[in-house]
Amino acid sequence: MVISNNLYYNALVVRYPEGDLALERNINILGDDIGDKLYTVIEGNSLTQLANFFYGDSGLWYVIADKNNIDNIFSLEVGVNLIIPNINRT
Repeated sequence: MVISNNLYYNALVVRYPEGDLALERNINILGDDIGDKLYTVIEGNSLTQLANFFYGDSGLWYVIADKNNIDNIFSLEVGVNLIIPNINRT
């Protein structure tokens, strides 16, 4: 699966190996953690893959796990909304 940027506002295009496409929302959360994003888990997602996409470093998977209190890092439930913390705060 490949997640890529696209021309749709606040959305991600997900390309599956079989050739299917999906449009996933990418919502900015406003509040205490301005700049955090909300991402809905789809089949095949992993914390390392999401960390690589959002941060450019798969080794930052623990940032997402810690923010979302994820105990089992090897199994993400499809349909769950994850908060993707903004790590580029100034």
